Amino acid sequence: MKPSNHWDLIIIGAGLAGLTLARQMLLYSDKRILHLERLERVPRERQKVGESTVQVAGFHYGKVLDLEEYMHQEQLMQYNLRFSWPSAGDRNQYESYSHSYIRHFSNIPCYQLDRNRFERDLIEMNRRSERYQLETGVADIEPEINPDGAHSIRYKRKGQDCHVTADWMVDS
Repeated sequence: MKPSNHWDLIIIGAGLAGLTLARQMLLYSDKRILHLERLERVPRERQKVGESTVQVAGFHYGKVLDLEEYMHQEQLMQYNLRFSWPSAGDRNQYESYSHSYIRHFSNIPCYQLDRNRFERDLIEMNRRSERYQLETGVADIEPEINPDGAHSIRYKRKGQDCHVTADWMVDS
């Protein structure tokens, strides 16, 4: 993508919230997106593996972000929230614990996420669009909100002073 001084949307922060917002905007709009991240390398190393989602997140990733096949193939599927507590008997035996859960089976899966893989793959998917640009190693971000028009952001990247404008800005 050619460098530009004006974008439809600037997203600050390339964590899970920023990456999924970018994906949603790329899927459902024609907006040009500049994504700014302070870290040089994203995702950051050694994030939590096994982070559990709830059903609303599973639905959002699968259906809204069109990642259902990806989630089934690349992440660990689980169903429902399950609660366990010790009951009478041998507390060292899992079978002696009592269990409770929302439903026996749900039509909306939850997932155990490998956050590094998920965020890395979201970046790759987003970069496939010519309307998306991710800049890492960004420092000294100074947003200026203009109620009458284009918002402005000044920042530094690789020792260079940068200035861009956007119709929308989101700090994720």
